[in-house]
Amino acid sequence: MKLLFKLTLSILSLTLILVITYLALPTLVTELARYQLKQQGFTEVGIQIGTISLTMADIEQLQLSNDDYRIKLSGVQVEYELVALLSGRMNRIHIEALSIYSIRDEASTKTSKLPSPEVLSGFLSLTWYDFLPANALSIDQLSIYSETGVQSLGASLEFSKLGRQIHGEISLVDSRQNPFQAKLEISPDTGVDIQIYSQKMQPLSISLKPMQGANGLSGTLRIDLEQIAAMLDRSESLSGSLQADVSYFSKSGSPEIYFTIAAKGSQLALSDIRIKTMQSRLEGRITQPDKVYQFTFMPASQFEFLDIQQGQNTLQRLQTGLPQSLVFADDHIRMVFDPKTRIVLDDLDMAPFSSPQVGLDKLDLNVFTADDSLPTCQFKMRLTSPLIKIDNQYIEPAPVQIEGHCPERETQIWSIKADSDRIEYENPDYVLTLDHCQLSIGNAEQGKRLDPDPAELGGSFLCDTSQLSDAINAQFRFNPQRNTGRADFGISDIAPDEETPLFSSVLKEWSQPFEIVSGTMSVQGQYRWWQNSRGLERDHLIVDLDVIAAGGHYEGILFSGLNYRDSIEILPTLKSSEFSTLSVEHIDIAVPVTGASARIRFSPSSIGDLPVLEIDRLNLALLDGTIFTNIFEVDLNTDRQSLLLNVEGLDLAQIVAMQQLEGLAATGLLDGTVPVTVSPRGIRITDGKINARKPGGQIQYIPSSETAQTGNSVPGSELVLNILENLYYDSLLVDVDYEEDGQLTMELAIQGISPQVDANRPIHFNLTLEQNLLTLLKGLRYAQGISDDIDHNVQKYFKENRNALN
Repeated sequence: MKLLFKLTLSILSLTLILVITYLALPTLVTELARYQLKQQGFTEVGIQIGTISLTMADIEQLQLSNDDYRIKLSGVQVEYELVALLSGRMNRIHIEALSIYSIRDEASTKTSKLPSPEVLSGFLSLTWYDFLPANALSIDQLSIYSETGVQSLGASLEFSKLGRQIHGEISLVDSRQNPFQAKLEISPDTGVDIQIYSQKMQPLSISLKPMQGANGLSGTLRIDLEQIAAMLDRSESLSGSLQADVSYFSKSGSPEIYFTIAAKGSQLALSDIRIKTMQSRLEGRITQPDKVYQFTFMPASQFEFLDIQQGQNTLQRLQTGLPQSLVFADDHIRMVFDPKTRIVLDDLDMAPFSSPQVGLDKLDLNVFTADDSLPTCQFKMRLTSPLIKIDNQYIEPAPVQIEGHCPERETQIWSIKADSDRIEYENPDYVLTLDHCQLSIGNAEQGKRLDPDPAELGGSFLCDTSQLSDAINAQFRFNPQRNTGRADFGISDIAPDEETPLFSSVLKEWSQPFEIVSGTMSVQGQYRWWQNSRGLERDHLIVDLDVIAAGGHYEGILFSGLNYRDSIEILPTLKSSEFSTLSVEHIDIAVPVTGASARIRFSPSSIGDLPVLEIDRLNLALLDGTIFTNIFEVDLNTDRQSLLLNVEGLDLAQIVAMQQLEGLAATGLLDGTVPVTVSPRGIRITDGKINARKPGGQIQYIPSSETAQTGNSVPGSELVLNILENLYYDSLLVDVDYEEDGQLTMELAIQGISPQVDANRPIHFNLTLEQNLLTLLKGLRYAQGISDDIDHNVQKYFKENRNALN
């Protein structure tokens, strides 16, 4: 009986202890949890426990914070077994809401460091199942907020562990309310495997595991770009697939970090850009002294893209090496390239621009800021290309040295300067060799404008050329977005000579008989382009031409002292607004022309693209007389032109002297009109009329005795010779015809008195003369030589090329 009482008392006592312990359990758990959390560095720990039993606990609210975060949990349910709970093991933890607020003070943040390969390797090797406090953990709503209180991420999570492996499923919603799903597998044996889904698609997978025999990790990344675009709800076209094998490790005892990335992509597309194949190999090491990161790439590192298309633009191959070193500091970024590093573009076609190959080497890039100033970028490189084609024009440049400044952060000002020793420019019409070329281009007239438009570009261009004796210079501004621009250009003091005649030294197939070999010329022009309100392209080109004391030849005709100044509109139509004067001081056609002038104006033609040439006041001074015309037009779209020449006061004595006929002399002045037709076959005169001016003149012909004897043997010639021995004429009419082959026919009708025949009886007789004028002029040229009034350079050029001209 006593034993039974003691046993009953013991049971009652144990029961009372259990009851008291159970009733005090919430308080004990709360204090224990608060103590443990404070030991972990959390402050302001607040716990509100709802119900608790031997197998379950319900925590209504848990709040805690540290220097970086403030955390709030609500609706926490914990399931456990009492025996397992004593060893810190729980069956299941469910959290209705978990909110994390960042309260990090940015001013106190330290310089970030790259994650250590040892840490990452250790991270992957951890037995994570030991750190998961329950066999199952789920969070219905996880919210992360930035320092400004804006929610940056929303998620729901569910984790479970099975043996040495943890399986997780995560649903995410980013700040733009885009939904994601992710599956996570973590194991100390296989590392980490992450699969990200959107609408049951798998756009991204990452597999990472510790490296064998090294401190680091290796893994594979696979991306489906089209599904990434759908997951991110991006409107632009994005497609293709990427796969990359990566490794990130350190060697024992070395502070350097090593990395390799081998990536491949196929059928890549971004907006209207298409790339058939991409492959890259990146290999190098990283050193990170205080506040500095330096990436050193191995020479084999490179990117290669094949078959690139953008609309109608194509590029067969793009291959680029990487910098030998890339340095990041707090105020400085610098790229150092190995001299062998090249960027190569093969078969580039960006209509109207194309090139079989474009290469960039000798690369150098430097980006830095000083104190709190704006960032500055400087770069240098060399461009090489065997041939550049623009429409049907070709450029063969020598290597081009390029240097410039990148856009600054706020002003967006940038500039580029390029230099080349030689550029050969060729189109179907001419070849131009340019020497010592300098190009400067930027978006603010080399920084002179305080408030530049980033879309507007401006610059200058300067080149020497031995073909034109002087430099070619241009200043330009244009806006690619609005397709508008203006270029002012000029070539001053062009001075051709006998070694470099103006046209044949520049034009590829100059077959015209016209050439300039002396004098000076200047060309100033302005070219403007824009789009009108209907989107049609408009171009306007105007050229100011100034020719001073030029000399040259037209076929066998030599000239010097040519002066001409004009302002001509080339585009949209070729025309000049007013008449300009052209004058020539000396013309040598074996008969010297002592002055020539005309007023010239260009106007559009109604029958073709070439202009109409209006000529007014054409005046030629020769043989002490004048040949002139009224205003007439020459339409350059036709091959036949007609004009009427007026003859006034030609000296008959000089005309007769041209015949170089011994014993013949004459006096008198001639007037008349000569209709001229010019065709591809040459010049033709039909029915020209020339009259002797009143009161007439005298003709004397006293041939040598030998000529007289020969003439007397012809019937009737004796009478003619007697008449011409001393003829005083009061009327002399000449009908002139001239054929394209140079054959000149003159029919003379003469009236006068010959004292040797009959001093009181008038004489009327007709005489027909035929002669090849071209042969006559050529003979005079050989006999008399070139006029001393013709410029020395013209004389030298003509003498050296006499055989070709004649």
